[in-house]
Amino acid sequence: MKFFKGLLIGILLAIPFWIVLIYLLFSRKG
Repeated sequence: MKFFKGLLIGILLAIPFWIVLIYLLFSRKG
């Protein structure tokens, strides 16, 4: 359970990074 909680926190922390990465990819295409 502790591992799952850590994984969930890691995913939540990574979300802003993925949003920025996807935004940069789309802005280069467009």
